Formats: sequence, C-alpha cells, structure tokens
Amino acid sequence: MLSSTGKLHEYISPSTTMKQIFDQYQNTLGVDLWSYHYERMQENLKKLKDVNKNLRKEIRQRMGEHLSDLSVEELLDLEQEMESSLKTVRDRKYQVRNVEQIHRNLLLRTEMEKPIIACKKALVCLDAAAGSALRLFFNLVSREDISSGPGADRGIISVCQISV
Repeated sequence: MLSSTGKLHEYISPSTTMKQIFDQYQNTLGVDLWSYHYERMQENLKKLKDVNKNLRKEIRQRMGEHLSDLSVEELLDLEQEMESSLKTVRDRKYQVRNVEQIHRNLLLRTEMEKPIIACKKALVCLDAAAGSALRLFFNLVSREDISSGPGADRGIISVCQISV
C-alpha cells in the first residue's frame, strides 16, 4: 500500500478503511498528522473556557455576588454599566407602552369612524337615488306630451311623488 519512500501505490481496497490508510501513512513517514490539529483544538478549548469563566464571574458580579474582590474603579465601572442597562430597559419599556397606546388609539378611532363610514355609504346611496329620480324627472319633462297641453301639471306632480 505505502512504500518505504512514503508513496501511496494502492489506495482503494474494499477491506481497508481511510483511518487505516492514514495510520499506515503516519507509521511509514514517522509523522503525526493529528497532533497539530489536536493542539489547536486544545488551545481553542482553553480560550473558550477562559471566556466562559470571565462571563460567569461578570454575571455573578452583576447579581451582587463576589463584589469584595473588585477594586473601587471596577465597582464604579460596574455601577455605570448597571445604570446604562437600567436606562436601556426603561427606554424599551417606554417604547412598548407608546406602541400599546398608539394601538389603543387606532382601535378607538376605527370604532368611532364606523358610524361615519356607514353615513357616507348611505349618502352615496341617496345621491345615486336622487340622481336617478332627477334623470327620470327630466326625461318626463322633456317629453312633448307632458310639457304642453291639458294635464301637464298633473304629470309633473306625479313625477315629484315618484321621486320622493
């Protein structure tokens, strides 16, 4: 499979796994392929553990625990951070209350506008009915038999009664 020079001659075999190929390669060349990656992963793990430790310490301090370990400057910085956080929370609370008030006002306005919308629809219907009645009236008035001769006044009266 691997020669003494480290060259791979036969790289596909049904009974050979990739791990076996890499292990044979490492044994032939006398190198460790995984140590560099393992060391990097260990370093990364150590950094992440340090970050985790610092974050836990900061959380405990913000909860009021282990404050005796802090210097005066650190206490002042912590106090300033807490005041800034409190201001952020209050601002957010104010925004939420504002949005809720706007929502209530819009609902109230919508409820108040419902009768106005109904009146506008009724006016549109009345306007359409009045327009139809006027067209009917003018059509009847424009006819020769109603506008002249006996009974002309009677025709106008009947048209007015129809439009009302």
